[in-house]
Amino acid sequence: MLRQLLLSYGVGIGNKSLTPAERNVLHGLLTDRPEPLIAEDLAQNPATMHEHVKSIYRKFGISSRAMLMALWLGRKLQ
Repeated sequence: MLRQLLLSYGVGIGNKSLTPAERNVLHGLLTDRPEPLIAEDLAQNPATMHEHVKSIYRKFGISSRAMLMALWLGRKLQ
């Protein structure tokens, strides 16, 4: 639980914390909703939403939503 709280702020993962907008996107990414619907939920342009996704991935040192889920669950991908 504490690990996930720290991850939700980007603490302990990268050299930069997540912005408030990135935190909102992160929570959307941890669901099964596709990016366009998450963008709609957050009243964001899909292109802006995708830029947040890329920034989150860069800060966490990952390259996919599956890797994000594994990181969130404390597992390593093979």
